[in-house]
Amino acid sequence: MVYNTFPWPVPTSAQRTAIKKAAQAVLDALAPLLAADASLADLYNPFAMPSVLLKAHQALDRAVDKSYRSAVFTSDRERVECLFALYEKITTPFAPAAPTPTSPRRAKAPSAGGYTQADIDAAHISAYETPAPDVARPPDQPA
Repeated sequence: MVYNTFPWPVPTSAQRTAIKKAAQAVLDALAPLLAADASLADLYNPFAMPSVLLKAHQALDRAVDKSYRSAVFTSDRERVECLFALYEKITTPFAPAAPTPTSPRRAKAPSAGGYTQADIDAAHISAYETPAPDVARPPDQPA
């Protein structure tokens, strides 16, 4: 799993310390292997990963998982469902509002994304009406 595309929880100080230590253990496990001219492709081969590196990553995964919830994830699917639920909770305030029947601008059926054609047209018009930033023009070109 790669967590950098998902929202991070707010870990406690102890959880933050555990994650830092586990991340450092991964780096410490990698250092001698890389010094021996092993490539990352060789080191991260799922069928031949050195056990010291695998154990360090597993410890890091457990430390990160515990910052999301105290119960252990039983599968990658369960972990992804938790991450998407957190993402949805965080992004819900940014979702377009549902159209109301009393709103004159929302009288038409909404298009994809909850926006009416009038909303889309207004956005396009305002984008074209926005003045361009001042750009230095060559002396032979009128303003």
